[in-house]
Amino acid sequence: MNYAIDAIRVDGHGHLYVFPFIDDSRPRDRPVDVYSAAGERLFAGLVESRSVEYGWQAALGDQVYGINRSENGEWQVVRYRLAEPFE
Repeated sequence: MNYAIDAIRVDGHGHLYVFPFIDDSRPRDRPVDVYSAAGERLFAGLVESRSVEYGWQAALGDQVYGINRSENGEWQVVRYRLAEPFE
């Protein structure tokens, strides 16, 4: 069974990021729809997959925090800046 939504995340500004399910396990960019807290769609487009590959566990302002594997295979804490193409 395939699901329509792969993940839902909230950034540090209260915006809701909805990632649809895609069959490609390692795409370069991920499709996303971004909504305001009031439900208005602010953006539909692509984000870099590395910033959402394992999902983020926390967000503060423009930064999101999560875990990722380093080049040698060890887990590490990561921080990414979300550049919002909307106001």
